[in-house]
Formats: sequence, structure tokens, C-alpha cells
Amino acid sequence: MKKRKIGTITFHWATNYGGVLQAYALQQALLKLGEDTEIIDYVPFRVRAWIVLDNIKGRRFGEFRKERSIARFRRERLRLSKRRYAFDGALKKAAADYTHIITGSDQVWNYSFVTTHGKKPKLSYFLDFAGDDVKKFSYAASFGADKMPADYESIVRSRLEKFSAISVREDTGLDIIRGMGLPACRVCDPTALLTKEDYEKLLPDKAPRAKYICSYLIHEGQATAKAVESAVTELRSDLALRRIASSDGVTEWLGAIQGAELVVTNSFHGVMLSLLMETPFIAVPVEGWAMNARVENILRSTGTLERLVSSADKDAVKKALGSPIDREKAAAALEGLRREGCEYLKHCLKD
Repeated sequence: MKKRKIGTITFHWATNYGGVLQAYALQQALLKLGEDTEIIDYVPFRVRAWIVLDNIKGRRFGEFRKERSIARFRRERLRLSKRRYAFDGALKKAAADYTHIITGSDQVWNYSFVTTHGKKPKLSYFLDFAGDDVKKFSYAASFGADKMPADYESIVRSRLEKFSAISVREDTGLDIIRGMGLPACRVCDPTALLTKEDYEKLLPDKAPRAKYICSYLIHEGQATAKAVESAVTELRSDLALRRIASSDGVTEWLGAIQGAELVVTNSFHGVMLSLLMETPFIAVPVEGWAMNARVENILRSTGTLERLVSSADKDAVKKALGSPIDREKAAAALEGLRREGCEYLKHCLKD
């Protein structure tokens, strides 16, 4: 019998702190379960080329500095396949190395990603490159939307029918999968599978709380988030403001969150890591974004919904700053999510 080996396929290649850290966290969770696992180093050429060109056209040169810093974390912390795959067809050779393949987390099933880059739909994240002798399942995969076009559903349903188990990240994903008549469950983002102590091992030393506000804002043109940041710095004038720099790598980003007195963020993973590192935070929804529900879900489940500020009103910011965080309740909720996620993985990996 072939020795069990698990491959995961995800957006580990993205120039995104949360994207890289969720790939690391899922891998570490599998290693803790005693599994032999690696990330299939699939970096879709057309997508990466489009991103590079778009950054050049938009003169976002800081993204190249950020990529160099994040690449160091990938080299040092991720177990990657020996071979890198740039095209979908080449992945068929990769499948022979694994008994199980996991797709996810992140928006690996995003309609725009799957259908925009190339003449044919990009179905690698639906594991169409693996034969029926490989057990396939997803972990916290996301569609990145509330609904799917009918033509997209007809493309992906036949692939999903071959999965041994399906788990998604959001309730909207559950509705989409169940609307296809397929069973599914919701599990936590992979970053919640690890503990505060796990993340502290990535840092050189555990830094004491410092006198600064860590600001981590994503997406362009976020007027509300900028106004909330300004209100927070005015209300907490005793603290310096430290924005995440484009040259910061994953560990620098994580260290900035861990050492801060307060975090202001409109990023889901910014909120998630603030909770895990027990750093007080203010969360702001992303304007014009369909996926704010996942931030509200984690805040609600950890009893920290009052830390969410949806307007630039200074009184609302002041109220949020004054809302205490029940650390025991938040920690218990995170532990429950962690246990559910690990139990799902154990179930999927049973022979």
C-alpha cells in the first residue's frame, strides 16, 4: 500500500500576509497530527504575470518590496514540493506523489479568479488534475461571493461531487454547496488552528506591549478606515502610530501586531491575529466588499462585536475603544473553533 502523503494547494504564492500565514497554519496543523505533508508549489503563471503588470501600471512598487520580504518566509517556513508548477496541465504529474490532496483555504473557488485568467476555466483548485485514486477534500475554501452564476455551478459541480468531504469558510459558501445538493460544513480559517504560543515561536523574542498603535489597512480608497485610524490616534494621543511598511515580511507583520498596545485594521487576518495574540483592536469593514460577514462572524463568536466600527463618527470610535474584551470568552471560543477544525481534518484523513 502506498504510504500516506498529503498535498495541499492554496494561494501560498500571494503577496498577502494572511494568505501565506493561513497556508503555514494548515500545514502546521497537519504536522501536529503526525502527517507527512507539503504544499504543492503551484504558482499559476498567467495570474502572477497579470498581478505584476497591474502593479507596474498602478505604480505600486511597494508590492515588489513586500513580495521579497514574504518570499523569505516561504523559503524558511513552508514545506513546498520540490518542483514548481506554473501551468494547470503539469499538475497531473504532481498528483502521483500524494494519497490525499486538500484545496483551501482562501478564495480558491472565486468566480473571477477561476474564469478571468485564460481561455479556459482554471479548475486546478477543484482538484481536476488528480485521479480517482487520490482522496480529495477542501478545508475552509471560499467562493468570495454570496451567489454563483448558473454557468459556473454547472462547471464545478461535477468536480466537487468527487470530493470525499467539503468544508467552506463562510455560511454563504455553505448555501452555495448545499444549493448544488452536496453535503458540506463550515470550519474556521486555518490561522485559528494554531495557538498564540505557536505564533510566538515565529518571533525572535516575545516583545512587551509597546506604546504604539499598529495600523494595518488593506485595499485602496478606504476613506472610513482612514478616518477611524485618525480618530483613534487623536483619542489615544499617548500612543505613536506605526503603519505596516511595504518592506515588512510575515514575521515583522506578526510581531507588530503582537507588540502593539492597540491594532486598527480592516483586514480579516488582522482581526484574527489580534484575537489570537490577545492584542486589543478596532475592526473596520472594507468598503464595497462582499466578505465583511466573516469578520462579523468571528467577532460575534468571540464576544468582541462591539470592537467593530462601521462609521468615522468619533463617538462610535470612543465607544468601541471603551468596550472591554473578555479574554477568557474569546480564548474559549477560539479553542472551540480550533478543536472543530482539527476534528474535521482527522475525519477526512481516516483510512
